Amino acid sequence: MTTFNFDARLNDWPEAAGAKPSQANINAAGKLLKRQHTAKHMALAMYLRGTGATQPEVIQATGDTQINVVRETVAAKLASTVDVGKARGGHKVYRVALTAPKATKARKAAHKAPADQPATDQLVNADPAQ
Repeated sequence: MTTFNFDARLNDWPEAAGAKPSQANINAAGKLLKRQHTAKHMALAMYLRGTGATQPEVIQATGDTQINVVRETVAAKLASTVDVGKARGGHKVYRVALTAPKATKARKAAHKAPADQPATDQLVNADPAQ
């Protein structure tokens, strides 16, 4: 098993992976996962970005081709997919938003993001009931 160096990946963020996930997205993703600072944690933080992520972007950032975090979080009813509506570089863009009661702590953490972060990089709650 290879070791995933989370902090090194953040510090040496590849340009091909798109925008670096905000600290709020990283915190929100970490609250949903049993193991933090893994490739799956990084991928989920990328999918929580306002712009979402494509599979090639996740592969560039994590080096892992077998990350099914979108399917897993949606199946566990912790998140729902959000239709971004357009492709980037010919690839489908995936974006998730927190929806389940279990995700409340993560949602609150994401809304406490520093004011200097752009609004498009903040986590958006797609729950229509709120």
